[in-house]
Amino acid sequence: MPFISITTSQVLTYQDKQCLASEAGRLISLIAGKSEEQLMVKVDSDVYMKFRGKEDPCAYIDLHVYTAASFDDKKSFAEEFMKSAAAIIGIPTSAIFITVTEHEEWGSGDTYRQAV
Repeated sequence: MPFISITTSQVLTYQDKQCLASEAGRLISLIAGKSEEQLMVKVDSDVYMKFRGKEDPCAYIDLHVYTAASFDDKKSFAEEFMKSAAAIIGIPTSAIFITVTEHEEWGSGDTYRQAV
């Protein structure tokens, strides 16, 4: 499990959304133990968002991972993905926020897991 949610005020084509998902899949392996085979991606575009008190183009990326990851791995992923996302969405990296949330419990399929 990793899950990444990408939300932007910009209008994206289906191809843009596919590119974002592909980049997330390509880069998720920068975090040890994470792979595209387990990645779920959600992309929301043309969402009403305000940034710095204005309706400027922006994006928010929210990554969830099962179990803790090293700061350096998260930093590598975040910095590389923000660059890719900025190019695909058409906004500067300064207009993108990203968060990474680590979970010690996670459910999928027919089971619920707890990190050991």
